[in-house]
Amino acid sequence: MSFLCVDRRDLVHLNSLLGGPCEPCISQLPHYPNMCRQLVLGIAATCASPCLKTKFYEIFDCTLLATQCSATVIKVVEEALKSLESLNLMEFSQTTRLWNITNLGRAAHASAFECDIVSFIKKSIECFQTHAVLSSDLHLIGLVTPYELAAAYKPNYQKMWSMWARMKDPEKEVMRLLGVDEPVLVRHMMGNAKGLARSGEKSEYHKQMFTTDTGRLRRCYLTLVIWNIVQKQRTVYQTAEELEIDAGRVQSLLQSAAIYASSMSSFCKELPTLWRVGLLTEGLIKRLYFGVQQEILALMDIPFMRPGRARTLVDAGYVTPKDIACAKTGEMVERVGMISVKQCEALIAAAKVFVKKQASELMDEGVCVVCECKWIFFVLNLFAFPSIYSFVRICLSVYACVFPPAFTMLHSDSTQSTQQHQSV
Repeated sequence: MSFLCVDRRDLVHLNSLLGGPCEPCISQLPHYPNMCRQLVLGIAATCASPCLKTKFYEIFDCTLLATQCSATVIKVVEEALKSLESLNLMEFSQTTRLWNITNLGRAAHASAFECDIVSFIKKSIECFQTHAVLSSDLHLIGLVTPYELAAAYKPNYQKMWSMWARMKDPEKEVMRLLGVDEPVLVRHMMGNAKGLARSGEKSEYHKQMFTTDTGRLRRCYLTLVIWNIVQKQRTVYQTAEELEIDAGRVQSLLQSAAIYASSMSSFCKELPTLWRVGLLTEGLIKRLYFGVQQEILALMDIPFMRPGRARTLVDAGYVTPKDIACAKTGEMVERVGMISVKQCEALIAAAKVFVKKQASELMDEGVCVVCECKWIFFVLNLFAFPSIYSFVRICLSVYACVFPPAFTMLHSDSTQSTQQHQSV
């Protein structure tokens, strides 16, 4: 039971709100083609084998669209299947009349990328795999920069030009591979470049981030913002002040880039030729989430650890959580500096909890491995059963698998009694 407390003056409005007609609820599937295609891809991905077209009809018959306008279901499914086939996400067999999802379609479903953008994303990954520059993180960060956020940030071309001028030759080569070179940057800085074309379709607008100079430049600007934090050891606030961006938007950009990197990793894992890029992007997720460099990433697993504090600890010689857990309070205060005794005690306690949790998880994994090995020992003895001695060994193996701690105590007691018997 629930109660609603209102003022007497609002009773008339409340009665009209509760007794009035409800707002119309209309299915949006016909108006959002990408939603329909994602639903069709999800159905095809969950099927263990190629399926008939009627399978998609059965699922769509359970939607609000079928309740409101059942005649539209066939048209929506037909358009979605035709579009997915043209994008090479689904394939149709003329002999068996079955629909099957392709590897690219599975990648699109696993990553939840827009169906119209999948081909551009795959092309950019293949370009990265061919011309990857790994002397710095700039090229990899450019790959995982969210394209859908590029339209929301207006670049400061003067700041971007000053950052470009201070870059080394390998980093300028990365900028060229990302679609930004000196003539393009100068043209935009002088205001002589063509802007992005406004389009009603969101996917058509997002395509310009891959196909036009302005779109690539906007996306590259976000790449420089992330790179300034992740590799150049700038904080969020320093980067926001340097590039004249709100600090909250910079933090939001890092979180979005971490999510995009996770989607990129899932995308690459579904394509056999791109698994190497998937491993690289997977290693970048936590760094983007915390906004830190690789050398201080291990300390960020400690609860309530901040990037600035982690950098100070690494510079003082505390590289791993184990180093902090084994440290002494007075020694840490002396080596780190600008930290109180109370803060050191809290930090050491948090590191000890984390290390203890890690050790417990490793111990659980070790017990599972030992139990599996004991079952293997039991199965091997089952095939060699020539004597009473083997029968006893099998019985002990079963007992050890069911009661590991009791078996350990029994084994230690029998060992001690044997040694006492030998000494006597």
